Amino acid sequence: MLAGLAVALWPRAPRPEPAAPQQASAPPQAAAPEPAPPTATPAPAPAPRTAAELYRDARAAEAQGEAAKARRDYLALAEQGTETIDPLLRLAALIRAQDGRADARELFARLARAPGGPAYELVHAQQFEGEDRRRRVAEVAAARPDYAPAHYLSAAESSADRMALQTIFDKRAEAAALDAYLAADADGRASRFFLDASVGADWLDKARARRAQLSRELEPAATTPRVTFMQSSAGWTMTITAPEAALALGWKLPGQDGFAMTGASAALDPRTGRPAANPLVQLPPGASGPVEIVYDDAGGRRAGPFPVPFEPMKEMAAGQRQILDQFWTSWIAFGEAGAADLVYYTQLVSYRCGIARAEIGVDDGPMKALALPPCDPARPAAIPNDVTPYFRAPRGARAIVVRLTYADGGQSPERRFERAKP
Repeated sequence: MLAGLAVALWPRAPRPEPAAPQQASAPPQAAAPEPAPPTATPAPAPAPRTAAELYRDARAAEAQGEAAKARRDYLALAEQGTETIDPLLRLAALIRAQDGRADARELFARLARAPGGPAYELVHAQQFEGEDRRRRVAEVAAARPDYAPAHYLSAAESSADRMALQTIFDKRAEAAALDAYLAADADGRASRFFLDASVGADWLDKARARRAQLSRELEPAATTPRVTFMQSSAGWTMTITAPEAALALGWKLPGQDGFAMTGASAALDPRTGRPAANPLVQLPPGASGPVEIVYDDAGGRRAGPFPVPFEPMKEMAAGQRQILDQFWTSWIAFGEAGAADLVYYTQLVSYRCGIARAEIGVDDGPMKALALPPCDPARPAAIPNDVTPYFRAPRGARAIVVRLTYADGGQSPERRFERAKP
């Protein structure tokens, strides 16, 4: 009964509803990607600098003492390829100063292969030294005749600034190279090889000035040996003076086989540091006709032959005229003491081979011919035994006047000789 009451007092809990059958769930969907943020348009790469800009920047860096930056800009310009010479010369100078000549030579050997061209070949040749450099630069100028800077730099290699002793041969080579450069400029074929017009203008000014100087230095009088002849009792002696330092001198008369060399003297030539060539030659008896002269310059190159006229009678007359002109105060001498009225003209007799006519006057009187013995080529200075080289002046004569007509047609001034007052 109690059990029934309990049931009445406590209602039964509701029965749970049966669970509804579950359906298979769909797989989870992936989240939609977030939209990408908008991208900015990339800035265009800077345009490569032109050769003119690289050169300008390199020069500015040099002026500010930034050698490394200047070198980079010059090198970038060189690797672009160029025909202009001035930036390559500046690059080479920087590399030599920083790394030495060998590194500059190596770099320009590479650049001469690529990009290549006459400018690189020429600057590469300049990185050598001495005779090797001169030869290489000349070879570039010969192989690239239309590349004007090669002629200018070839001229520089033969100049006095580069040569320890510039010979006449070197001067002629320098002049020929400068002529080629100036001709290129006149035809408008030089300026385009310079990036900096002021460098081209400077080269042109220097080329013109140097060529004008060489014209003077290469005049015939400055490039021809001088020869003097002197007669003595032993015959004729010839003295040869070369126009430059000479290692050897040679001479030849008509009909002579080959040149006779004079040999070396005992003195050293300070220009070469070697024995000077002997300048004296004793000519054989009866020698006449043109003499040919040769000499070897300091570089060992043979110059000549130079024909020199030699006519013994003319040489004798010229030599005696020179002495008469130089020592004219001795033409006349007055006697002394008991011979005070005598007038001596011994010098005129001794050098009569140089005189065609002698005239003499007393005080202000007329000029009269003075007889002189004929010239004796074998003994030109000897006074013949039957000649008395004096005359007696009129009593009271105060002065003697002499005028000479020389064998070559020239005439002396009237020379007045005053007698000393007692």
